[in-house]
Amino acid sequence: GMDKDHIHLLYGGHPKMSPRRIVQIFKSITAREIFKRKPIVKKEL
Repeated sequence: GMDKDHIHLLYGGHPKMSPRRIVQIFKSITAREIFKRKPIVKKEL
């Protein structure tokens, strides 16, 4: 689901991959896409 300032995800990951690593990968991909689509966001950080 989605709220104003966060989202909830349900993910079925490989048992050998830790939840921390899954979150790191997700955040990295998400940030890269946001910065690519909206470069102004990166400049304002």
